[in-house]
Amino acid sequence: MQTMRLLLLSSAAAAGACSFSAAAWETVRPAGQFDRCSFTEAQDADLVRQAGNLSGTTKPDDWRHIAGWVEYDLEVPSDGWYELVVPAETWGMEYFADGQRVGGSGGGKVANLWLNAGRHVFRLQRYHWTGFGRIERIILRAAGPERSKAVSVKVADGRTILRAGEDVKLAILAGGRPEPARLTARLSDAQTREVVASREVEVPAGQQPVAIDVSLRGPREGLFAVSLLEGDRPLDPRDVPPIEITVADTRPIERGGEPKKTLLAEIDCVATEPPHAGQGGAKVVESPAGRYRESGEVGFLFAQHHDQDCGWFAYPFSVPAIQEPYLLETDCPDDAFRTFCIAIREASTDAYPIAGGLDTGGCYACSNRMQTHSILFWPKTRDLRVVFVTAHNDRRGAAASKIRLYRIEGGLPLLDAPPDQGRSFANWYEEGDNFLGVYGAPDRGPAGMLIGTDRWARAIAHMGGTLLVPTVAVYQMALYPSNYNIDFCSSNTYDQVRLILMRCEKYGLGMVGEFHPECRELEWLGGPDQAGTRVLVRKDGHRRTRFDEIPRYHPLHPGNREWYLGMIGEFAERYKDSPAFRGVSLRLMGWANPALNNFHSLDWGYDDLTVGLFEKETGLRTGVKPDDPRRFSLRHEWLMANAREKWIDWRCEKIAQLFAAARDRVRQSRPDLKVYANHCGDLDRESGIDPQRLGALDGVVLVNARHGYGRRAYTYEGYLADTVMRWNLLDPAALASTRGPDGRAAFLFGSGYFEAVEQVVTPEALGFPKGTKRTWMSGVVNPAGRHYLERFAVALAETDAVYLADGGNAYTLGQPLLREFLAEYRRLPPIPFRARADARDPVAVWELTREEDFLFYAVNRERYPVRAMLTLDTAGPVRHLASGAEAGLKDRQLVLDLQPYQLRAFRAPAGSRIAKAVVDAPAAEKEHVGRLVDALEGLARDVAANPARLDAEGRQVLDRVLGEARVAWKEGRLWRARTLMEHPGLVEKVYNRALFFPPAMEWLGSVESLRRLRGRSLPRPGDPALHLRFDRIEDGVTPAEGRLAGVPARVEGGCELREGRMRSALRLDGKTGRAVWAGAGLKAKDLTVSLWVNAENTGERRGIFSRQGDGKGCALFFWNGSLAAEASGPDGTAGCRTADSICHADTWYHLAAVFRSGETLALYVNGDEVKRAPMKTSLEGLDAPFLVGWNGWCGRQNDHAPGRFAGRLDELKVWDRALTPEEILAEALGD
Repeated sequence: MQTMRLLLLSSAAAAGACSFSAAAWETVRPAGQFDRCSFTEAQDADLVRQAGNLSGTTKPDDWRHIAGWVEYDLEVPSDGWYELVVPAETWGMEYFADGQRVGGSGGGKVANLWLNAGRHVFRLQRYHWTGFGRIERIILRAAGPERSKAVSVKVADGRTILRAGEDVKLAILAGGRPEPARLTARLSDAQTREVVASREVEVPAGQQPVAIDVSLRGPREGLFAVSLLEGDRPLDPRDVPPIEITVADTRPIERGGEPKKTLLAEIDCVATEPPHAGQGGAKVVESPAGRYRESGEVGFLFAQHHDQDCGWFAYPFSVPAIQEPYLLETDCPDDAFRTFCIAIREASTDAYPIAGGLDTGGCYACSNRMQTHSILFWPKTRDLRVVFVTAHNDRRGAAASKIRLYRIEGGLPLLDAPPDQGRSFANWYEEGDNFLGVYGAPDRGPAGMLIGTDRWARAIAHMGGTLLVPTVAVYQMALYPSNYNIDFCSSNTYDQVRLILMRCEKYGLGMVGEFHPECRELEWLGGPDQAGTRVLVRKDGHRRTRFDEIPRYHPLHPGNREWYLGMIGEFAERYKDSPAFRGVSLRLMGWANPALNNFHSLDWGYDDLTVGLFEKETGLRTGVKPDDPRRFSLRHEWLMANAREKWIDWRCEKIAQLFAAARDRVRQSRPDLKVYANHCGDLDRESGIDPQRLGALDGVVLVNARHGYGRRAYTYEGYLADTVMRWNLLDPAALASTRGPDGRAAFLFGSGYFEAVEQVVTPEALGFPKGTKRTWMSGVVNPAGRHYLERFAVALAETDAVYLADGGNAYTLGQPLLREFLAEYRRLPPIPFRARADARDPVAVWELTREEDFLFYAVNRERYPVRAMLTLDTAGPVRHLASGAEAGLKDRQLVLDLQPYQLRAFRAPAGSRIAKAVVDAPAAEKEHVGRLVDALEGLARDVAANPARLDAEGRQVLDRVLGEARVAWKEGRLWRARTLMEHPGLVEKVYNRALFFPPAMEWLGSVESLRRLRGRSLPRPGDPALHLRFDRIEDGVTPAEGRLAGVPARVEGGCELREGRMRSALRLDGKTGRAVWAGAGLKAKDLTVSLWVNAENTGERRGIFSRQGDGKGCALFFWNGSLAAEASGPDGTAGCRTADSICHADTWYHLAAVFRSGETLALYVNGDEVKRAPMKTSLEGLDAPFLVGWNGWCGRQNDHAPGRFAGRLDELKVWDRALTPEEILAEALGD
């Protein structure tokens, strides 16, 4: 650790603070009278002194978060045993005597200590961000005559997590008494109390204690406790607390076989109505895929932010026993554009219930069949619910046909692939130890960790994985004891990493620990003089002032660099003994960016340190004075104008040097260890991240983590966001962006987090008991059916990837299809193959010639079956790499009928070669791609004839992408030609602007574009009876058009023309402005009014239009944020009002009200019906002026003054009939 600030008290003052007892020696020191201290905030020392306790306050509910350490110098009168006592309710403490750790965690009795006469230094330390508890004093007293007060015991090497068959090595200090003793060290099962190992030791009489080493073997897996006894009597545990020991069985288990499952229950969703459902209920649907149950279409991602229910339904089911493995299979229709989650809910306290889900349709071609989705789980309770909940608006609801529950018998068999050989498949967990909930750990204590880590490792080995990548330091989490990240861990932290490593040893896996630390101690390490230099400075001179701001720190600061490399080195040194340990991963991500391995963006890094170092190393000079208060912006201006590329390149080199230093540090611990870097794509060369530089470093594995699966972004970021994310998978340049100079490529595909807050599908709505804890959900949504394998197949086909990974922060175990893929992939050696030019797309064939054999594989990157015919020159049999079975050749030809995204790998004798490769896709698929290219050609011709359909940028994108698609089509590269149609530039700049979509690709349209496209085919309502365009005002009137227009409309008060939705609009001031049309003839019983509205205020009662006269009337208005309409007549008054906040200020909306006398009153917003209510009264014969922007009935609540409108009105139209919903939609879209 680095040097900390010290605050000193005089020895005299310290001595005067002690009190002594005559009967039995004791000294009591008030906690506020310390001799030295180091607090994370300098002012905290005075707070502690004033309060007289380490919390720094005397108020019960006050929480000061005081953290650091305090030291007390205490003298003892003679050699002997003493007791250190801290009488307080506290936790997470560390205690030291003369620099040696003597205890940790809570208050009360801390330790027995043998002390020689004289002065000793006692330290109380706590860096956890919650700070010290209310510790008011510490007590040091002479030990009593009990044997339990004259002994101390600790684990000699500090390791309390052991492999089965290893010894617990104890260091016992005992004696120093005039009589001898016989002690027994005992290792007992923590649950059953069975003694599994014991050893007697003799303690001689004498004036000094003796040190005794004892070894006790942990014979089997479990939780154990070390205790000491004298004879048959346990020593008082308050004096000699038991030491908790975890033992893990690391013996390898056999590989091979398929899971054995027993059907326990089946639910036919069509025949059985779900007892629980949300918005829209759960209807039965018939389609080419079959019959199924479907939810409403309001997505939870939208609903949870708008206080609404969403579309969902749920079925109850039960299991015969808890904490056993079960498999839930659901058959879901693959027939429409959907995104939905499937969650298993129970009345437990898990933060994240198990939740999978499906993406169907859209970019994934529908199979029009049922596809099975599987979830493996270990329940904590027997009473469960399976919930189907839709994610987004504007798509079909969640759907299911059948549900099946199986019990897994005999555990999960491991994939039959040799460990530590072949290519790697990793499972990455992004958020600390939350994996324990995913794998059903019964609790977060050592017992739960023992179970949860085993399930995680075994499940991944079952699927075929080779590597676990837990994030060991992230946010407010740390999974191992450390001298770093001390706001969230300490020497007391349970060593989950050690346990994970042992699980990896058992199941033939490796482990890489990932770091994305908050590193809060960098706020105060080195004192206030360094605080300002440890952070980056923005081009405008801004420095981070709040901890939640990013970027947090500075990659080049010497202190930060020392801390970062020290953390990495400590971790490597701690775990180098495990054969499963593979290295560390340094996350490259802009989210919560500590900026210890990047500059975040080109806007940051204009501080004195960075620019000064740049000038020194490059010889360039910005010419900016070092004391100029504007120096940061001036440096940025100069560098951008004169040395932009040099500046970017230099920063990239400094980051590469940092990664090289990290690599060198882990190699000091063990030469085979590596540094991985999960490059999430939001940091680029402008951030200091040069993939080519990092990829060229020996011992550094740069992992392409740019593509995330699960169409999550639509609700939050708009229609284009998921297409942009998907392009990271479809774009060959993006796939190759992190490929190393030797051709090796590595990929991590992270899941999108479909997070639902606790208000979504509450326990009460599921029928759980009142008071059941509400929990969040984080769903992992995968493409349906074989589309699940697309991301792996595409990366392999394009780059020959030697490392693939999946992961995120929830259920990322995957689907059973992964075993099929990994059975082939795992047997490929992790060295680059050579791509064959005659087989690249849609099937890619890669080959490797070695002295001992000839290897090759074929992978189909397309969504349909493809035949590949390989002609081989070989002198011996060709065998399947996975099974060893001989592959049948006919006339030297190997014919492979590859399913979508299927991989097949083979071995042939040395000297063999592929003479020719022919790939034959189905004729229908060739024709389909041809139609896509032809359609784009047709659009290009139309744009050439009508350039106004696209702007210049759109025309350039169309020409460029069409040119590439045309070439790909002619060369037979069907996948490339097809996927180019999803180019984000085409989607944004061409399709949605020209209202053109290639065949069957309308799913790429925005909601607005699709509505406009639909509007072209809708019936138009015909000419209105009255039409006020509000295009001009002359002599106080605005023209009126329409069949019954007659006279113009009069404009009164505060009115003016402003920019409108179409051309000009009438802006009313909300005080005196309104328009009045007093023509005659509008006496029909039914009435439809539509117009465009942009309100400045939707609160109170703001009249849009009204008619009043002869005991009848009607009105449309905003009312406290809602849209409302009323009609009155001889049969009473009808009202129709939407929910609040349906319309917002300063936004254009198309509004319509349909008054159908004697039937209904309906409201529409942007062409969609939003509310309908009965209307018993009639408007027939009403012949009164139209008052625009004015409501005569009332304005404010309980105030009958008129309600006036403030804002703009445009294109008001009135029909003397009730328009149909299609006509209203056509009107909203057509204008």
